[in-house]
Amino acid sequence: MAPWRTFKPEVPARGRILIYYSTKSSEWPIRDVDDSHGLDHRLEPNLETGTYNFFASCNQNHVAAMVMFSKERYVFFATKYSGTVRKFQGRLILAGYYTIDEVVQFKDGRIAVRSRAPYFISMHNPLTVDQVWRALFRRNGPKNARYAKRLLTPDQTKRLLGMMHSRKNAFGQYVGEIRRLGNSSVQILPRSRRNASR
Repeated sequence: MAPWRTFKPEVPARGRILIYYSTKSSEWPIRDVDDSHGLDHRLEPNLETGTYNFFASCNQNHVAAMVMFSKERYVFFATKYSGTVRKFQGRLILAGYYTIDEVVQFKDGRIAVRSRAPYFISMHNPLTVDQVWRALFRRNGPKNARYAKRLLTPDQTKRLLGMMHSRKNAFGQYVGEIRRLGNSSVQILPRSRRNASR
């Protein structure tokens, strides 16, 4: 693995919405660290280290495009909520975002990113994909998570950041919940299992 290097995004900054699997076992929309869906323990996004795509290959085509071609500054994380807050179960929500500060490329070509200041919002005032779509695109959001992936314009990126910053940053609670559910040892999982992260 090459050393981490500082990322230089295009200006004005753009972002992209990507998706991940979240756990059924918590009110917080953390990744499925406890295999609650029976699809393996999810390793990405790895909030404990502020990285994405480092421990597993996840949305690699999108990550490569963001870093190598369009030089996007932000990656926003959406998930189909399946946690313990009933009124949001089954709905797509925007959980948080990374500012891409550093990137690294592995020998196999895989690219990972790292953020110095992740921002993830509380489930006490969540941001649904419907709210985002109505604000940015003047229509209701998709019901299928795969259609929530979206490259944003600079103006849309700025507006989405504003919507997120109007809500409290609860990043510490996300990390605490990941540790509570007992998957802080991602580094010791066999490499053969590091491909089931979405």
